[in-house]
Amino acid sequence: MDVESYTLLQSLVTSTPTVRPSYGPTVARLTFLLAGLVLTALSADLPVLKLDFGTTHSPVMPGFTRVTETDPMLSAPERLVSFARTTPDELAGDGVVAVRGGFKLTLPLPPGAYRVWVLSGDSVQGSYNEIKHLFQTVRIRAEGKRVFEQARDYWYAEAFDYDPTADVWERYAGTNRFLEASFPVTVKGRTLDLAFDGLTGPRFDYAFPLNAVVVFPEARAAAMQADLATVRLERRRQWAELFPQLPLPEPDRPWQPDATDTAHGYAVWWRDYLAKVYPNTVPGPGERLEGPVAFATPGETESISFCLRPLVNLERVTLELGDLVGPAGRIDRTRILPYRVRYNENVLRSGAWYAAEPWALIPGPTRICRPKSPARPG
Repeated sequence: MDVESYTLLQSLVTSTPTVRPSYGPTVARLTFLLAGLVLTALSADLPVLKLDFGTTHSPVMPGFTRVTETDPMLSAPERLVSFARTTPDELAGDGVVAVRGGFKLTLPLPPGAYRVWVLSGDSVQGSYNEIKHLFQTVRIRAEGKRVFEQARDYWYAEAFDYDPTADVWERYAGTNRFLEASFPVTVKGRTLDLAFDGLTGPRFDYAFPLNAVVVFPEARAAAMQADLATVRLERRRQWAELFPQLPLPEPDRPWQPDATDTAHGYAVWWRDYLAKVYPNTVPGPGERLEGPVAFATPGETESISFCLRPLVNLERVTLELGDLVGPAGRIDRTRILPYRVRYNENVLRSGAWYAAEPWALIPGPTRICRPKSPARPG
């Protein structure tokens, strides 16, 4: 990743003495002050922390506290930087990361049992040099002990075929796109130390983009899950505003299959290869002809496009190819290259979300056999 794509700010580690509380049986309320973060804890109710990491100007998720790379709670052997994206939401769209190696987060917390939730990811798109930091195995340590380790998985949108039942938020902005870690910790002193680093990749550069940290008392784990569910709903809402899901580009049209189609369980028709076909496409007037006609001069390649629309659940579809035979001669079946059109969920730069778009031709295995009825080469 190019360093210039981040807001480069040298991390500041302060030596100002921290206000430390004195613990005792008569203490009813404990207050901690560190880097402008105020935590108030009742002796019978340990504190809750909700931190949103990012730049000084990036949006903050409602209910969270902004933390930038200059906060004394953060420290790193080398430089810490903050970053801000326009997607996918206020919580996951920004964060902090170490330029090289890992970094540490020190949270002021009274002794007790807690549960920690961490969100880590980056919505950056681009070439390998811009996204190589996302091909990492990452690790979290709490109080020096490993509590989380996972290989980060990154993909382009083209990795998915269109699926009308898919949860597109989960695919591109949820747990499939950003790592979520949850683990219990026990604080015995006055702080909780969390360390974030990478285990693979080029010198672990930008290995662990940190978006958010939430800390709840273990006794309130159920309340934490309810709170995180509310956060996910808000993230979904913000995502839907950025990328509204539009209907398929081709509107649904009424169509009545004939008796032959019904008996077969599918309909087949031919269409000009320059005309797009969508998952909801039905035969148009004049398209259901007996066979296609193609013309090509010697040494030239010509495309023929046909469509298959299932009327029942087809578990296995086999394409049988034969020689093309006609008055002009014969084209051997081994010279026919079949491809399957793949549909991709495509995000346009305008921000509109199209549910499906013909995207790629995928070669597939076929059965070679003699034709049952000859086609006419041009």
